[in-house]
Amino acid sequence: MVTDPFLNWTHVESSQLDKEATINAIGTAISAATQGVVDVVCTAGGTIVVSQAVYDANHTFRLTGTPGAGFTLQLPDGERHITVINASGQTATVDTTTGGTTVSALDGNAYTIQSLGTDLVAVSSNATAATYFGRRSEYIPAAAMQPAVTNGCSALTAVEGTAGQPNVHVRDFDPTTAEAAQFQFPFPNRWNKGVITFQVLYTHAGGQTGGLDGVAWGLSAVQIADDAAWDVAFGTQVVVTLDRANSGDVHVTAESGDLTVAGTLADSYMVFFELERVVSNGADDLDIDARLLGIRLFWTEDQVVDD
Repeated sequence: MVTDPFLNWTHVESSQLDKEATINAIGTAISAATQGVVDVVCTAGGTIVVSQAVYDANHTFRLTGTPGAGFTLQLPDGERHITVINASGQTATVDTTTGGTTVSALDGNAYTIQSLGTDLVAVSSNATAATYFGRRSEYIPAAAMQPAVTNGCSALTAVEGTAGQPNVHVRDFDPTTAEAAQFQFPFPNRWNKGVITFQVLYTHAGGQTGGLDGVAWGLSAVQIADDAAWDVAFGTQVVVTLDRANSGDVHVTAESGDLTVAGTLADSYMVFFELERVVSNGADDLDIDARLLGIRLFWTEDQVVDD
């Protein structure tokens, strides 16, 4: 028995009796695969698996139900052109059984998706503001931070080079004592509550021992809910390092690895940060003050408005 390579329809055999029955079945299957709509109930959350039979027999998959959080819609492998309408109230990650390139389907939007076997591509979407989704960043200057109460960095210092040229406002971090600054940042509700990354911008005044030019910066964070105690521990610190010898230059670290914000993450809650010069790190050997200019935070947004 020969079947269609894409949708598993049975072909008409040359010696077959009642060919009209097979032809009619193929016509019905074509109609369903190009016009059919099926509701996929996603209340259970986690990974919602679409069976091969349901996948073959429909063109449009409408996600319904009331999942408590974002979830994965798992489709069978294979080349196919489909539509996904997300009416579940949560973001759905559309993936294949084997796993490959995914499509993030935002609540309230419809997506035309081409499956390339195991990779998925969103061909079009009615999310007219989709270009606003994705990575965002914010610069937090040293002036917006305060020395930690315990082992805090210096007060804010204005530094001028040539008169009339750019001034910088810095906080100095000691080369031998692990000093820190803290700040708070209320992420927009559009934040996907995932990991964040950062870069540190700093300088130094020069006069260090030759060859000792490295600085290590560590950032940690915790989100605190409404009417919850703020006396809680920060999450796991993530460290970036950089060697720069020239004094009076702006030094910019590479983007950090993923930083997980501790606490129960939700909309409208404040995130508290602590930035430390990690003098115990082997890469930190600059034997003079490191002068913090600020840091740049990066995160991902997954909706249009700040609801």
